[in-house]
Amino acid sequence: MEHWDGKSCEDLAKIARGLLGLKGYLTKLLQVTLNWIVEKTNIGIFPRLVACQLVAAIPLPWNAKLVAVARVLQVTGICLCFSHDRLLECRCLHDLVQFESMQAIGHLLTGAIHDWREIAERMPQPKAS
Repeated sequence: MEHWDGKSCEDLAKIARGLLGLKGYLTKLLQVTLNWIVEKTNIGIFPRLVACQLVAAIPLPWNAKLVAVARVLQVTGICLCFSHDRLLECRCLHDLVQFESMQAIGHLLTGAIHDWREIAERMPQPKAS
């Protein structure tokens, strides 16, 4: 993107934050729904509590996808800010640092670089004229 600016990065960061927030919202919605259903069957408080805690503890398949999309958006924002000398102002990097450990960030960026190299290698090369 030729005209990459802080507003564009802020927009990517907002989308990523929204997706990460949605992950928690969906889990909470599932917990509330399960609690309501189990309560209607007159099952005791302890089994309901255990069931709701299991819903929170077991990763849901769509949650992993939401997190993956959010992280790809953040890494994209970071790379674009870096390429436009805006890394210190990068909202995507700020969010990632705020919510993840430095080790996790290193793994994320290293993995992204590796994946992007493979994508570039798979792209068909233009034919020489």
